[in-house]
Amino acid sequence: MQKARMIQTDATYKLTWQGYPFLVAGTSDADYVFHPLAVAVTKGETEDDFAFLFRALHARNLEWKPEILLADASEAITNGFKAVFGEPDVRAMCFFHVVQNVDKYLRRFSKKNRSAAQELREDINVLQTSKSQQMFLQASALFLKKWRKNTDKEILEFIEYFEKEWLIVHPNWYEGAAPGFLSSNNGLEGTNAIIKKEHTLRERLPVGQFVNVTESMVRQWSKRRDPRSINCVFFPTLVVSL
Repeated sequence: MQKARMIQTDATYKLTWQGYPFLVAGTSDADYVFHPLAVAVTKGETEDDFAFLFRALHARNLEWKPEILLADASEAITNGFKAVFGEPDVRAMCFFHVVQNVDKYLRRFSKKNRSAAQELREDINVLQTSKSQQMFLQASALFLKKWRKNTDKEILEFIEYFEKEWLIVHPNWYEGAAPGFLSSNNGLEGTNAIIKKEHTLRERLPVGQFVNVTESMVRQWSKRRDPRSINCVFFPTLVVSL
């Protein structure tokens, strides 16, 4: 944890009979391997719930302050982070969640605009590769200029939505938003999938039983990161290319 400059968090469901969310917070190393740091079973996904999770981490080292928060567009996550650590240097937006929301919108396009929807997605993928804020701003301006020449109401409404939601309110989903760090929570999502596949066997458990499973799971994670272990999962902070 003390080596981490970024914190990633999300919630997953379908683990308990009661339907409680399971919050996971972690970070990724220089090889982009995800390392879980803390988990919590809560009644909701409120600011207080995420602040509870972050406060548990902070209590381990009161001087530790991650600089980057990577998550979906949840204001509860952002506000929970601020309540414990203050304003992040970068509030990174998970590109996977941008894609999910964009694709959901584009699937509503009429048949005559299917090719335009495909082209829009391709252009958004290009925007995501921007290596700096300046490049992203310039590319975004060209993107808007290109698509505002279109007179189709359906396309123009999407452009209005995309500009407001993903260029103004939640813009930090491009590669250069946090150089050297991830732009998607794929490692965390993969961990959630492993929890369901290997630890709960894809069954919903009573919350008491699930807490026992969680304690066992966390012990396994910790043992895998014990430097004395033959199969230790180390935390590299620098990638050397040969």
